[in-house]
Amino acid sequence: MMQFTKIDINNWTRKEYFDHYFDNTPCTYTIELQKAQITSLERQLRPSIQKRLKEAQELSDLKDENMALEYELNRQKDLMARLMQRVEAALTFLEEKLPEQFRPYVQRARAHIMPEPKHEHRHDRGMSMGGMER
Repeated sequence: MMQFTKIDINNWTRKEYFDHYFDNTPCTYTIELQKAQITSLERQLRPSIQKRLKEAQELSDLKDENMALEYELNRQKDLMARLMQRVEAALTFLEEKLPEQFRPYVQRARAHIMPEPKHEHRHDRGMSMGGMER
């Protein structure tokens, strides 16, 4: 295997020649590697690359699955919302049309079937109400 030696360019005896060819004469460089070196490098890199490709594929698959699940969840939420609207409409219809003696049954059914309304809690901090100052 090739070994490189670091050179102190300012104290190098060949600095003048190096500067001439580096700055004034366009040069091309060819690097020839033996097939064995490339094969060895490939052998070393392949597992790491394959692992990263597998991880990237798994991440992509998880993102796709997540999108599908979000879509299905939103579809189910929409279906549930429409169903609850229809149940509410049916209960309202029954309350309006049934005789008075049956309305408590409809109200009890509404209490068991319909979700409780969500209450938003708002906390205003830093405001004082009359008489509540510390």
